Amino acid sequence: MNQNPDLTDVRRRRSQIAKQRADLNSEDKELEIAERVLLRLVPAGEPSQTEPSEAFNMSPVFGLRSKLTMKEMIAKALSESDFLWISANDIQEAVSVIKGSEVAMTSISPTLSVLKKEGIILRDGLKIALASRVKNNETPHDERSKGASKNHR
Repeated sequence: MNQNPDLTDVRRRRSQIAKQRADLNSEDKELEIAERVLLRLVPAGEPSQTEPSEAFNMSPVFGLRSKLTMKEMIAKALSESDFLWISANDIQEAVSVIKGSEVAMTSISPTLSVLKKEGIILRDGLKIALASRVKNNETPHDERSKGASKNHR
């Protein structure tokens, strides 16, 4: 602003401030999602030092992430999870990490239904697994910590 601001200068500056606030609010929402994911991934009582890309063993290449379809992001979340059977909420959070912004459950649920019909995933109550991992008898590190059920088919 110049030394003798007029109404136009004041409005221009207020507009700039409003944009900066909007940008900060958007970044804060993304950080909130990342924080929720990290809190879910860290066992109770342990300090959170895990990066989202480490927790899900996901590639930190952000350019690659933006080109993935919803099906691909869900498959990536399931294939790279430390756990064989995870919940839809866990998938939603992992996909949000992959995408770099929050993904609504309304995008996840229909895609899970399609993947189940295609035989790509299996469901056991509220838990979901990649069919190929179950077929290959992959064993998660500790299913009990995620509340997985005993019968996976």
